[in-house]
Amino acid sequence: MRSKVNLVFVKIVEEKEQMVSTKKYNLTIAAKDGGGTTKNYEAILVERAWDNYRSLESFKAL
Repeated sequence: MRSKVNLVFVKIVEEKEQMVSTKKYNLTIAAKDGGGTTKNYEAILVERAWDNYRSLESFKAL
């Protein structure tokens, strides 16, 4: 079950990029929750430029 929390982006803390036939981004993102507390989250994104495909594969609190 997912809980709904509104997050406000603060900054990218760390970024790692892997490229084979697609680009995979592992991002550590700082975001503020509804109470104003800043927490870090891990986001994994996949991108294929040739067919304009982008997908958020994973997003979780650290």
